[in-house]
Amino acid sequence: MDADKIKMFDDLSENGKAEVLKRLELENMKEETINRMKTDPGIQEFFEKFHPNSLDLFIKIYAKKKEHWMVSGDSFALHNFNFDHKYRDEATKGLRMILLKKLLIKICEWSAGLIELEGIKISDDFRYWEANIFNCPFLEQVTEEELNIYMKYLNGPDYEKYDIIYIPDSYNYVRPDYNSIRDDMMPEFSILYDTLKGTSGKWLLPNIRCAKEQKYKNAFQEERVRLIHKDIEDGKIIAPKIDKRPQLHHSDEKVIEGFIRKFETPQLLQQYRSTKKFGDDHCNYDDDEYKIHIPEEDIQESSDAAMRNVYEDYLFRKGNGISFEEDEAEIKRGEHGREYGRKEITEGRILLGEPGNLDIY
Repeated sequence: MDADKIKMFDDLSENGKAEVLKRLELENMKEETINRMKTDPGIQEFFEKFHPNSLDLFIKIYAKKKEHWMVSGDSFALHNFNFDHKYRDEATKGLRMILLKKLLIKICEWSAGLIELEGIKISDDFRYWEANIFNCPFLEQVTEEELNIYMKYLNGPDYEKYDIIYIPDSYNYVRPDYNSIRDDMMPEFSILYDTLKGTSGKWLLPNIRCAKEQKYKNAFQEERVRLIHKDIEDGKIIAPKIDKRPQLHHSDEKVIEGFIRKFETPQLLQQYRSTKKFGDDHCNYDDDEYKIHIPEEDIQESSDAAMRNVYEDYLFRKGNGISFEEDEAEIKRGEHGREYGRKEITEGRILLGEPGNLDIY
């Protein structure tokens, strides 16, 4: 640490210094956790049951979640009947879903050649704005009508807590009908939105630009596969063997609790349970069973109030030019997807005897 940073620390208040030291302890804990999960013989034996290509992501996310359990778990244990934070979090996800639906419609119009959007050169440029959706400059502001459509979905029989609108990878991007699209790409909210807003026809627009990109991406991927096979034939690399072990999912609550029971402290297990209890819908973890404790009408009232509050905050920020905080890791993944898409197209064009640039439209 250089002298300027040491001085900055020395100039902090006692509370400020305590916060910095706490942050350092948590970062050290995460690094120690990751190192232990990669080297501990018992944990390595536990991991043997799962496909190896899923382990790195599980370890990374587990360490991050462990920090959250340690920081918030004890507090949640004391305030598990205060669901304000949970409802606000769910409401923010709802507002995000509205914006993602609007983004998907923009992709339909852009691919059909009906609109031009600043900063959008290829379909993978949408990747960045998917990750940074609240700050997307070319999306029209969410309207009261759109909010009401989502609230109709939220309070209806088709609501699913884990529904999400995916922006499809451009190399899989087609204009599917509602009978063929994957369920996880077309949640009920999306269908309800199209029905009430009259936007179902957007899916029938010609898929011109994304389809043109596909030609170059196919060429890039075919050459990549050809080179891999050649390296195998030349003995430079060993042909990969099929591994039928299941993936280790960081969202698998049964596996996570089993892991904590086996390799962590009883205190962390309780912090994990308290955090999970706070996040679960109208339920209470007690004696290893879930106990319903909140009336359904209270849940709807709290959900509706949270949606309104989040929407008002959204309008205030939009009206005053205040940016929204987004997940930096997600934004970096979006940037990576955008750059990789550009690489596929430019190198694919060269393989097909065309100029290595993005001037394809």
